Amino acid sequence: MQDIDVAKLRADIEDGSIPGPSGQIGIRITRPLGAQGELPAVMYFHGGGWVLGDSQSDDPFCRDLCVRSDAVIVSVNYRHGPEARFPAAADDAFAALQWVGAHATELGGIPGQLVVAGWSAGANVADSAYPALAVAICGVMLVIGAFFGRAGGIILAGLIAAVGLAGATAAGEWGADQVQ
Repeated sequence: MQDIDVAKLRADIEDGSIPGPSGQIGIRITRPLGAQGELPAVMYFHGGGWVLGDSQSDDPFCRDLCVRSDAVIVSVNYRHGPEARFPAAADDAFAALQWVGAHATELGGIPGQLVVAGWSAGANVADSAYPALAVAICGVMLVIGAFFGRAGGIILAGLIAAVGLAGATAAGEWGADQVQ
């Protein structure tokens, strides 16, 4: 895997917050630099073992995904344990996905083209939230997690096929040899 040179990943960044089940949920919106019009949207949940991380810790990954895919990335700062016990992270994810789905146009996204994504613990958080949604999801990208009895691996094909977000180069650098 290649190192990501963040300096080359020029994007428009906006930090904000949205309503959540226990107060405001912090988000970071990453858009391709100078993007005009509506783009596919990716709702992203960071890794960190459910106790660490935020939208800044996975910022290089989100910028890379944004630049390579020409998509709006909305990274969510869900609550962590042990301060916020289960199911706080899943509740935040569900609320954030509902909000982003309802506000896709004002975020610069294309309604109905929302992909749910996450890395490690964030993949589990994403996986816990999207099946119950009333929001239209067109793809899922869960990177290194444990889902429905599968330990580890990358589910990237849904992202590529559903929205056309990532090219073969990006998939190769993210571990296409492990796509299940």
